[in-house]
Amino acid sequence: MTSTPLIHVQSSVETNRVKNPVHGKRQRPEHNEDGRLQRSVAAKIEDGDVRGAIRLLASKDQLAQSSQEIIDSLQLKHPPSPDDLALPAAPDESIQPCQVTEPEVAASIASFDTGSSAGLDGLRPAHLKDLTTRSTGEAGVRLISALTALVNLVLSGDVPASARDAFFGGALTALRKPGGGVRPIAVGNTYRRLATKVALKPISAELGDLLRPVQLGYGTTGGCEAAAHATRRFNDELGEGSAIIKIDMRNAFNSIRRDHFLHQVRERVPSLFHLLWQAYSAPTPLFYETATITSATGLQQGDPCGPAVFALAIDQVARGVTAPFNCWYLDDGTIGGQVSTICLDLQKLIPAMASIGLSINARKCEIILPDGSADEEAMQAVRRIHELIPGAAVLSASEQTILGAPITEAAADTVMEEKQGELKHMVERLHHLDAHTALFLLRNCIWLPKLQYLLRASPLYRQASLLSQLDAVMQSALTSISNVKLTGASWEQAVLPTRYGGLGLRLLVDVALPSYVSSLHACHGIIYSCLPDSMTACVTEEREKAVNDWQEAAGGENVPERDEQLKQKAWDAVLAKQQQEKLLSEANQYDRARLLSTAAPESGAWLHAAPSANLGTLLHRETLRVAIALRLGADVCRPHRCRCGSIADSKGYHALTCKFSAGRHPRHTALNDIVRRALQSARIPSLLEPTGVDRGDGKRPDGISIFPFQNGMCLAWDATCVNTYADSHVLAAATSAGTAAREAEVKKRKKYDDLTQRFHFEPLAFETSGACGPSTKVFVQELGARIASVTENRRETAWLWQRLALAVVRGNAASILQTAEHEVQQKRREQETGTWRGRTVQNRRNGLREEPLGVGELHCALPSRNPLDDPELAQYLKPRAAPRSVDERVATTQELTDQLLSIAPSCSEVSPGSPRPNRLATYASLLAEMKRDAVSGYVEPGG
Repeated sequence: MTSTPLIHVQSSVETNRVKNPVHGKRQRPEHNEDGRLQRSVAAKIEDGDVRGAIRLLASKDQLAQSSQEIIDSLQLKHPPSPDDLALPAAPDESIQPCQVTEPEVAASIASFDTGSSAGLDGLRPAHLKDLTTRSTGEAGVRLISALTALVNLVLSGDVPASARDAFFGGALTALRKPGGGVRPIAVGNTYRRLATKVALKPISAELGDLLRPVQLGYGTTGGCEAAAHATRRFNDELGEGSAIIKIDMRNAFNSIRRDHFLHQVRERVPSLFHLLWQAYSAPTPLFYETATITSATGLQQGDPCGPAVFALAIDQVARGVTAPFNCWYLDDGTIGGQVSTICLDLQKLIPAMASIGLSINARKCEIILPDGSADEEAMQAVRRIHELIPGAAVLSASEQTILGAPITEAAADTVMEEKQGELKHMVERLHHLDAHTALFLLRNCIWLPKLQYLLRASPLYRQASLLSQLDAVMQSALTSISNVKLTGASWEQAVLPTRYGGLGLRLLVDVALPSYVSSLHACHGIIYSCLPDSMTACVTEEREKAVNDWQEAAGGENVPERDEQLKQKAWDAVLAKQQQEKLLSEANQYDRARLLSTAAPESGAWLHAAPSANLGTLLHRETLRVAIALRLGADVCRPHRCRCGSIADSKGYHALTCKFSAGRHPRHTALNDIVRRALQSARIPSLLEPTGVDRGDGKRPDGISIFPFQNGMCLAWDATCVNTYADSHVLAAATSAGTAAREAEVKKRKKYDDLTQRFHFEPLAFETSGACGPSTKVFVQELGARIASVTENRRETAWLWQRLALAVVRGNAASILQTAEHEVQQKRREQETGTWRGRTVQNRRNGLREEPLGVGELHCALPSRNPLDDPELAQYLKPRAAPRSVDERVATTQELTDQLLSIAPSCSEVSPGSPRPNRLATYASLLAEMKRDAVSGYVEPGG
């Protein structure tokens, strides 16, 4: 180890420890651990790095403080080069390097994870993504060409010697493990990682074929699951005198000899030899703080070639095992057979591993003996194995796992108990995040994704009680995050897939069987190849048993088609569809309309939107609560009196139809703005509320395009959102999803029939349930495809649907949340004055009292704080767009005040039934008050 005088940059950890010189406290005491976690997770989500956000939530590792002890520990993790190193000859012209094309480079850039870190030069893969998008035009094309030339130069091994250390070196970070020790994290140069990714892609499948059936850790889809299935089957058939040994190697990737794996690469994958020779023929530096750690042997951490080269390097040694069961997943080996055979194999395996730089970590090796073995026989087997691997642990039935998956029912109890603890830990940390982010992470990362491997690799469906315990944890977490009471039918709907109207939080007891049976079908060929021929019948029997269990659960339904049997979705869809049909059969008209509408694909699009404040996709806690309750038919609120005078029901349906609905106009504005922006992204300029295109009666479409959209005609569109649960629509909606929107489209076409000679007219009809009309669906799909053709991002259509769905959700929430404002304000005013004016208010509404009202009484006397919502006053006021900022609200308030005061004197001469001067003056006073409070116009709660 050598030290170099690099400039020391103060870390974030040190910055957080800066004390206030006066009080001896941190300068920002509000930055506690929970606050830092929330900000860090939110920042990852904003960057689109969902994996990084989950690592922050789940990891218990902590950043190690720089010290000599840490530096020494890091150097121990990177041993020196052996004295007898014998590198192969340098590459010559007889070995042709891999060469790649521009499309391959572009595809590899796009395949980088969003949160991939930068190397020593600070260049992140995200920078390359941004610089090579379609929007960069010719500059991006030239950059791709330059990057392709650079990649081919690297693959040819022609990196200049003066730049080699910087190019093949890396930045090192140290993490403290919870149980002690240091975990090094190395990040290499982005250009090097790009070159390696491009070179590996065309040969990964070929390498997988070369390594199977012994090595399943690289190039084998489902290799980890197949290893677990095969080990379980072999363990079930384990006879007397037999055993299974799990082999673990110490610091394997950092210890394997470079001369050995370079020889293997030269012989078996020569296209990579030029690249790997230049990278590993000499030591490379890893920079940690002010120290330099020398990597002189082994594969450098963070090198995309690492797994492939390591699997190739140990392949011949692993194939030397003669035991009937011999399965490896990178550096984790599993050997099974007669104890005598295993001991002979270990006698050859241990020195063979040592010859290539690897050593057995005896304390982490494990022994599995047959169930019911005699004590003396078992002790004798253990003694023989301990002579070769001293200290190897003998596993009880409750400890027997392979690659994290249980291979016995007793071990399933242990594993699921550990998973339950991990799940509770992450759920507790979710409560420190905003509700929308917490729900997004729970759905997409923490729940099924964290447990899917276990469900596929082991028959946990046979232990339903274990799964029910975790399901209860998920239900509690969802209830806490959403603040919605989920019981009965609402809970049964919540656990359905989104395509069937649910939230996508599937119950483990429902999805465990489809997961397991699909995994057996997907991996059966690999499982057969790993086991002796005498055990293949057991594999077939296990698969048939799982299929029979599925058919019993599905009520005798036919199994999916042969090509579909590999997909978990095909097995799960049948069971989920039956659950949905059960809910439909028990539902009333309103619930049936809701269940059908929420099953429309576009209805649940908002659930898939990543919550980002920068992108406008982050929902406020109350908006999220209302959205979930409306989707599931749960109670949104207590019944109360709406400001229109009617009773607002607990489901929120009245608020969506109320004439004073506060969300109608903001929702309409948002939908049109989204369409306008989408057209702009598709390079079709457009205008909202255009002049000169009315029908002759002053009514005009919501927007038009400036340039032709289709068949040489400009686009004209008009948007609407109808209430699925209105009395006039609910019966039709209970028969088919989107019926109300379809009728609205027909009405829009009739309304603007005169414009069809000049414009390509498109009606945009949505429903409060999230469904839309057929023409709307076709138009949005086409618009999304046009945006994708510009940006070359196929997700554009999905993002467009998400933005539209969020606009509908926000409008629904505004309508419901504002219904109680009138009643709450009335109670507050009454408490301030100390009198009850219920009767007086009603008299004033009926015109029985004519004396002026005070500003404090206006909320009791009039249905809305906004004069534009008063039908009697609206005729005197000019229409105006809803203000979008505090400054606009203040300006609008002042303008309305002046306008009301100017027309007040003439109101005494207007026709009967018109507003009296005192009413106008009261409104003017109210507007003055609103100017001071700057609260006019609708703002989403928390906005």
